Amino acid sequence: MSFAQLNNTTGFVQKSNSFIGSSVMFPWKGELCAITAGHNFYGKDFDQQPDMAEWQITDYNGKSHPVTEILGDVEFAKAHDIVFVKVDCQSNLTDFICPKFCGIPKNPKHSLLFRGRYKASDTAVTRKKI
Repeated sequence: MSFAQLNNTTGFVQKSNSFIGSSVMFPWKGELCAITAGHNFYGKDFDQQPDMAEWQITDYNGKSHPVTEILGDVEFAKAHDIVFVKVDCQSNLTDFICPKFCGIPKNPKHSLLFRGRYKASDTAVTRKKI
């Protein structure tokens, strides 16, 4: 996957138009979906109940897509700090690509990377060799 393609998967999770965290956006079974940290939706102590009407994910083109559903429950999110969400695609689904999800590489010549945004940064960040 090229960096240009990687950029196409970057999403910014927002609650009431305030940046909360980063996500990976991708098409899945004819719908636009995203994966993000569970604490983004449930709070750092996993004690918040998200109201879907307040949530959206902004894509790499700056287009906002309302979150429609969190698949799974808070217990899974708390145990793994990850959630899978469906979003209402406000653009063309073909604008998005599905990344290849894989395990942690065993060969030290390969590394993982992070593409997202921290609250303290104004733009997306790429960190290599994690």
